[in-house]
Amino acid sequence: MELTRTLGIRASTSIGIGAMVGAGIFVLSGVATGKAGPAGVMLLMESVLYTQKSI
Repeated sequence: MELTRTLGIRASTSIGIGAMVGAGIFVLSGVATGKAGPAGVMLLMESVLYTQKSI
């Protein structure tokens, strides 16, 4: 069985949008942590834990 190397416009657009959203999440959380200080890190970790519990 031979696989073809094709990537359509929909798949490539989805990859690009996913990369932009993912990068934005990390950048904005870094900015918020810088402004909030140590309490911001604790709140970020709590929100991640609550999100994992809800799944």
